[in-house]
Amino acid sequence: MLSKNNIKFINSLRYKKYRQIHQHFFVEGEKLVNEAFHSGFNIKQIIATEKGLKSFDEKLLINKNLIITNEKELKKISAFTTPNKIFAIIEIPETNNYKIEIQKELVLGFEEINDPGNFGTIIRTADWFGIKTVFCSTNSVDIYNPKVVQATMGAVFRVKLICCDLKKIVNLYKNKMNVYGTFISGNNIFNEELPDNGLILFGNESKGLSEELESLVDYKITIPNYSNKNIKTESLNISSAVAIVCAQFRNK
Repeated sequence: MLSKNNIKFINSLRYKKYRQIHQHFFVEGEKLVNEAFHSGFNIKQIIATEKGLKSFDEKLLINKNLIITNEKELKKISAFTTPNKIFAIIEIPETNNYKIEIQKELVLGFEEINDPGNFGTIIRTADWFGIKTVFCSTNSVDIYNPKVVQATMGAVFRVKLICCDLKKIVNLYKNKMNVYGTFISGNNIFNEELPDNGLILFGNESKGLSEELESLVDYKITIPNYSNKNIKTESLNISSAVAIVCAQFRNK
């Protein structure tokens, strides 16, 4: 059963401060736990009901710190009204080494993304388009925020996510690959000859890219607005914009 200390520790991982202190995060639900089992992530503990374990191969559970509990106890740690039947506590991977070989890849960089649902959807979209690496600025929502993780639908275990000084990253790779920036005013992306590789930067949901990063961009691109020009349309949701941009780069 879950002890008071177990419950206190797991609930603390809802907060960035304690995720950073303990260097752990949690996932809940069969799909996410299954994705975790088949990733290179280090699973530190499994908490589940007997029913929650039935769909998992016993070999996957060997050497795992396993706690068998009931649904009443799971309600005390679940983010949902109806709790999932299995949870995993997972070690946050080390990502301090930025010097990874990405010159031949399509890579995404995000500055000050605030909405966890948006960011989780973005990571899921990146995974769909075969993008292996995503950078985000340190003032973005935490990568392992439970809402981000849940919205990725498992992509958090397949896409390399690096929270960093985005300016440093751009300067590191600027001479090795083209840097694209998404703006309200830029070249129509549908008219551009786009390569198979490059670093594409996206800015804050409401403010866009900062002047500091804008100065490092080689090519400014935009998704044209086809709505009635007499009616002011809100900017495109960033997760939608990411999907369109990635699709166009892959199409070209």
